Amino acid sequence: MPRDMLRATRITAFDLLFLLIFSVSRMTTAENETLATFDFIPPNIKSLVEGQDRDVLVNHSALADDMLLTVVASDDKVFRVLNPVVFVNRQQPVFTNASNTSDITGNSTFRVHGIRLGKASLKFHLTRTDGSELPKNDTPRFPEFQVWVLRPIRIVDQIFPYAIVLVLVLNTCTMGCKLQWSVIKSLLVRPASVSIGACCQFIGMPLFAFTISVAFSLPPESAFGLLLIGCCPGGGLSNIFSFLLDGDLTLSITMTFCSTLLALGMMPLNLFIYSHYWTSGGKRFPVPYITIIVSLALLCIPVGIGMALRHFKPTVAKKGIKLIRPMGILLILLALSTGVYSNIYLVYQWDLVILACSFLLPVAGFALGAVAALVFKREAPKVKTISMETGIQNSALATALIQLMYDQPDRDLMSVVPLTCATGQFLMVTFAYVILVIYKRCRRKSLEHKYSREEINDSDGETEGKDGDQHSPVTTSTGMISVVSGDIVPDHGESHPTTPSDKESNQLLI
Repeated sequence: MPRDMLRATRITAFDLLFLLIFSVSRMTTAENETLATFDFIPPNIKSLVEGQDRDVLVNHSALADDMLLTVVASDDKVFRVLNPVVFVNRQQPVFTNASNTSDITGNSTFRVHGIRLGKASLKFHLTRTDGSELPKNDTPRFPEFQVWVLRPIRIVDQIFPYAIVLVLVLNTCTMGCKLQWSVIKSLLVRPASVSIGACCQFIGMPLFAFTISVAFSLPPESAFGLLLIGCCPGGGLSNIFSFLLDGDLTLSITMTFCSTLLALGMMPLNLFIYSHYWTSGGKRFPVPYITIIVSLALLCIPVGIGMALRHFKPTVAKKGIKLIRPMGILLILLALSTGVYSNIYLVYQWDLVILACSFLLPVAGFALGAVAALVFKREAPKVKTISMETGIQNSALATALIQLMYDQPDRDLMSVVPLTCATGQFLMVTFAYVILVIYKRCRRKSLEHKYSREEINDSDGETEGKDGDQHSPVTTSTGMISVVSGDIVPDHGESHPTTPSDKESNQLLI
């Protein structure tokens, strides 16, 4: 009898173990059978334009009850969901064709509205129709849904680059009327100033860009943009402001030409060296050779035309020289009006860190060029020129390289830092030009007032003297102004006789 009871006990334990395994397997199978899955048509939105809407169909399977799906944007500054709460019908048919859903309407669709340039994603949360939460085991996993918003291409965006290039070419042609080949040849034969600028551009600026990126912990995209603008050669804007700020125009154009040639090798070298910090093993960057060659052509051809006019048509060349300053002012006005409107999207991408880094790099470049030129005892006009050639980079090359490597919207997002740097460069030199103009006008008025009083005093002294006596000349020198017997003439270190025509014209030369 005890042996039979033991046998019965063993059978019962085995049965219990079998029932336990069977129950667990049934529960797992039931859970897998009832756990809902979701997908969306389209699966991602990567071409939504600012201001446009796009409908998304919610597709599901194995949904036991009707549900409420809450859809929100991970960044509501990039886009927003117009109907964030979606009623999901458990009896909704399953769609397998991911075609255009612009005409799909109903309870299981939601609409996405693009706000501004950027990349973000959708976040999903499923609840019951009464608002109660689902158990964690019943919560489905949603696929990642990316939303990329592009900026619309307007007519002004297409016209502005060509307008800037046209003004730059015309201005470069007028500047060529002021150049002499003998002076350019002397700079190339004795390239001390050119070498100082090249070292500052291709050694100092990439190092500054890398240091600033690391110090401010910029994300890789922004750091690459800052490094890219730091590796570029000098831009055509430096030639114009070298003239406007009383720099050495011939040296500026020569430095721009030489640095653009050197960029064919120095740009990829610097990018390869410094990109190791953000990319494992370094990254090979395509060099925009065509853009560099076009930049050289846009510099050399107009300068050559201007120099030819100076040699063969000196009268026309003199008229062209008079247009340099008006054309430079036209460029400033064009950039401050149309340029700001065309690139207004940059404002929405700025933050304090991007602004600080983008403005700090050109400031460091201006300072580096000026200090290096002073250390090597360059003249004041050359100090200004080397400073501007170092601080003003060719942003067109940076954006061209970005266009070769990325598609939209990454192309616009990656261009934010280079274009912000270019904006900072332009605003700084424009501010310096305005200050210089104000200073010159104030100094001119001050000198005019001073010498008009001296003329009155000299005339009073002459009337008090005896008839027939000659009044000894009174000479006063201030900077480049000399007053001899009340007449204002240039001071070249020597005394110049005063003629009646000098008295009549009474010129003031500053």
